[in-house]
Amino acid sequence: MRAVLCSPIATWSFSKLVLLPESTHRMRSLHRALFILAIILAADFFGCDRLSLPPRPESIPDGATYDRRRDQWNYSKDSEVRQYYENGNLLLEGQMDGGSRIGTWNWYAPDGKTLTTTGVYRNGRRDGLWKHFDESGRLYLTIEYKPEPLDPVIGAITIDYGNENGPYHRYYPDGTLEEKGSMVAGKKDGAMNRFFPDGGTMIQGQYEDGKKIGKWVYYHFSGTIVRLENYKAGLLDGTVKTFHANGLPYSETEYSSGKEVRGPVVENSIEAAYAKKPWPLSPGDTGHP
Repeated sequence: MRAVLCSPIATWSFSKLVLLPESTHRMRSLHRALFILAIILAADFFGCDRLSLPPRPESIPDGATYDRRRDQWNYSKDSEVRQYYENGNLLLEGQMDGGSRIGTWNWYAPDGKTLTTTGVYRNGRRDGLWKHFDESGRLYLTIEYKPEPLDPVIGAITIDYGNENGPYHRYYPDGTLEEKGSMVAGKKDGAMNRFFPDGGTMIQGQYEDGKKIGKWVYYHFSGTIVRLENYKAGLLDGTVKTFHANGLPYSETEYSSGKEVRGPVVENSIEAAYAKKPWPLSPGDTGHP
């Protein structure tokens, strides 16, 4: 009965039945049956058990509080801060000083042991080299942080982004480099290079304030150029040229401020170009005679 009284559905159903006008005995019997059904459903699905705390795992220290919205345990004592998954495994650990994060902070995968993110806070913001790992512990991203410059919009929303300043590196699961570049105030800025898993160059380009600028070059895994682009303030501008993997030209398209103004003009079809000079169709393939 306690669960029923706590149920909003039960309360709503009861109020509706109470306010119903006088009716025949038969109608009142029907209403009574519906009310009993509402009680049963409410007790089954919407009881006050939803307000009870989950069992406290032994690993959770005394004084920890449970966050229902995130399904996690929060603990703090003096400068120490820890959060735990609902099952008691460690989620994160760090330190606070005057309401600001300081020192090294670590985040963990659901197993509570595998490190997923680690880095240092100074004066409440990320600083220095931060490392990110997948849930199996493989490094996939490193980013450099510095106090300034700080993006005023992003920095006002979160303490974790907006001051990425310096190089970043992203990795394939096997540890080989996938992409490298640099950031200023949380936006890509400067040269960017992306690589194939074998280390060959895939894309070369330039960013300014988070937008593509200048010449961008795209490569086939065999090393030949397959696309040339030019950007102004993040928009395609000028002639975009594409090539077959054997180096023969394929098409040209003209752009102005991101809009196509002419083309594409095709010079060699795929079939004709391949017939002239076959190219490898997959890494390790040497082409066909």
